[in-house]
Amino acid sequence: MIAVEGLFDVLKWWEYGLPAVGLMGSQPSKAQVKLLLEFEMVYLALDADEAGAKGTGWLISRLKGRVPIYGVKFPEGKKDPGEMTKDEAWAAVSAAKRIL
Repeated sequence: MIAVEGLFDVLKWWEYGLPAVGLMGSQPSKAQVKLLLEFEMVYLALDADEAGAKGTGWLISRLKGRVPIYGVKFPEGKKDPGEMTKDEAWAAVSAAKRIL
């Protein structure tokens, strides 16, 4: 499952054929973390800004050792999953590196 921040990101990535869930912000709740742990692996694609970096760090600290975590790197000049084209989104997920 791919974790993104917002509803627009979710809709766009599902349109692209990429399963995404929206955290509705960069700071997920404990209930959201519990749900993410139900997946075989989690891809983190939070916005490439300060809030997204903090949210990614927070999620890593809660998920590490419990589920494989992959970091999705955005193409140059893109700061939000919703800004990516279909090809860019698929390439970013395919190239994601395992964090833990």
